[in-house]
Amino acid sequence: MGHLLEETAMTELTCSFSRPAANILEDTFMRTFTQGIALVAILLFMLWEIMPAELCAQSMMLTTQDLTNQAEVVAVGKVAAMKSEWNANRTRIYTRVTIAVNEFLKGSGAGRELTILTPGGEIGEVGEIYSGAAQFKQEEEVVVFVKKRADRGHILAGGAQGKMTVTQDKLTGAKIVASGVKLDAFVSQVKTAIQAVKPEEK
Repeated sequence: MGHLLEETAMTELTCSFSRPAANILEDTFMRTFTQGIALVAILLFMLWEIMPAELCAQSMMLTTQDLTNQAEVVAVGKVAAMKSEWNANRTRIYTRVTIAVNEFLKGSGAGRELTILTPGGEIGEVGEIYSGAAQFKQEEEVVVFVKKRADRGHILAGGAQGKMTVTQDKLTGAKIVASGVKLDAFVSQVKTAIQAVKPEEK
């Protein structure tokens, strides 16, 4: 009987210590979890602050109508030149892409050229690549949707979606836009989209 009481007392004593220990573990976990969430939030905020603005707006797929509405200039042409340069604070590299324009579908540029500023590039041994930024190649034929920025000239409307590569079908010789549509048909789509834009949005 004495042994039974002793065992019961030990059991109660053990149980009485197990609950505070669990509470301590739970509190420690919650503090660690909360600190982790706060750290992630701070990192995301810092990333948002340093990311080029043209990359922050690419949260959804845009239609031809959407791109046409956003763009002040829509042009078909070929990449004639590319030059990378630092920004004023030397914290970020941008590349100036000069397009030799074959046809302006909306708006106009300086003569038959259009210069677009894109994030990323290479200067000497230093290079920057942004996964969400459009990539251009010398002599590449493109359709571009651009908008004007008072401080930085032209940038792509809709981020990377504002640049479409034009290729040539090896069998038919027809020019094809990246979306798989023939260039002539795509140009017609853009012109139709322009007509659909409200007067105040043009």
